[in-house]
Amino acid sequence: MLDVNVIIFIDSPIVKTFLFESSKYWASEGFPVHYISNYKQQDLPPIIQGTKSEAHTYAQFMQITFLTIPQSNDFIDYMINLQKSANLPKVIVVEDITSYNENSTETDYLLMCSLLKNTIHICSQTHNSTSFLIISSKFKPEKLNVLNLIFKPIRIWRSYESNDNNKVKNYILREISLNPICNTRKQLQFSLLKNEGNNILRLSSIKHLFEEDCNFNNVVL
Repeated sequence: MLDVNVIIFIDSPIVKTFLFESSKYWASEGFPVHYISNYKQQDLPPIIQGTKSEAHTYAQFMQITFLTIPQSNDFIDYMINLQKSANLPKVIVVEDITSYNENSTETDYLLMCSLLKNTIHICSQTHNSTSFLIISSKFKPEKLNVLNLIFKPIRIWRSYESNDNNKVKNYILREISLNPICNTRKQLQFSLLKNEGNNILRLSSIKHLFEEDCNFNNVVL
């Protein structure tokens, strides 16, 4: 079985930025991307200053297929059909996967996750190279445990707004582990700025965390 890299972002106001930036990055590399959410996209999130994909280009968005899949049964049907498709993506992005669980049974949710895992492996086999699955999830420990068990992600990131008493909003992006023991992880801090009417996230600091800081149970709520 070929490699599949899975990254999970735990939901916050800026998580959508990282989903879009990941999509644009892989699109700029020429990889077809499927971006799935349960609502129609209206606005672009803040962009990250200094990234390769900072400038939104027509060519990038031509590589991204935005899909509105409102219900879990629609998601299940789509994954089944996608596995049979001749035009498989190399990257699948799912925004807020836990939202599908709100109006569905636990069985449907587990089936969704299993089909998604099978689909991204089929994508890897079809392209004969590593495929990428990027998911965002609400902060629900029981759901994250399910995602961790099924997908075995290489990275899990938790983001939240910093409590600094500054006029500039600051957000923390912290790498965490669902395991009792983990290696040193990273914590990134971003500042939300305005530039010519656009919202920009600027990386302001990088911190390395020790094992006791990055355990799942020690994540800042």
